[in-house]
Amino acid sequence: MLKENEIAKDFTLPRFDGGESNFHRDSQGKTSVLAFYKFSCPVCQFTFPFLEKIFKAYGDEFYFVAIAQDPPDKTESFRKDYRITMPTLMDMNPYQVSRSYGLEVVPSLFLVNPDHKIDYAGEGFSKQDLLNLADTLAEKSGRTQIEVFGNANVPDFKPG
Repeated sequence: MLKENEIAKDFTLPRFDGGESNFHRDSQGKTSVLAFYKFSCPVCQFTFPFLEKIFKAYGDEFYFVAIAQDPPDKTESFRKDYRITMPTLMDMNPYQVSRSYGLEVVPSLFLVNPDHKIDYAGEGFSKQDLLNLADTLAEKSGRTQIEVFGNANVPDFKPG
């Protein structure tokens, strides 16, 4: 898996809603959040509603995308079942982008600075990492940090 301080690889992927997105072009000058997932992954199912909450609070300021490792029908089901509205890109079999990022586990999350250097890389669910992500995005956007988990009883970690 790509690590912190490495350069995030450029890619072009189809968008779930049509068209395509080129990472380096579309994220130019912006901090980016890349969140890889698979429909059948229970930890992704647990994590993505919290990521969606972060996206709704700060996503308009950043290049914030979900990257699905599924065909369109499964991606559509996941988005509907977990009420995902963040832009979604399609990295279907043979998972060229996921492989170029060295992914072995989903969910995998990357926070990338405007120069495309990775500031954070993580896999699985980490309560503290999502809190840190929300704090970083709040600070960069000049907004108040949201309550990511509210009163939910959330474990500290779930491996992917």
